[in-house]
Amino acid sequence: MGSPKSGHHHDLYQIEGSLKEILSLLSEAEIDHKGLFINADAGFDSENLRQMLEKEKIIANIKTHLRNNKTAKNYINEGSI
Repeated sequence: MGSPKSGHHHDLYQIEGSLKEILSLLSEAEIDHKGLFINADAGFDSENLRQMLEKEKIIANIKTHLRNNKTAKNYINEGSI
């Protein structure tokens, strides 16, 4: 859905712009993104990305990367699903 990125960048390269581009495409197609899940590997573990997704009411299922956290956190509260 987003525009292609060169393979010479890390997973989070311009993630904010890519997410805005994807959300814009969904909006143009009249698809509501609130409540959607995003599944991503540890390469996408970023507090900024998590905050953006939370602001947009998108549920982040992102594997915790130990470079960011010394102990893994459970971000999804199973009781809320």
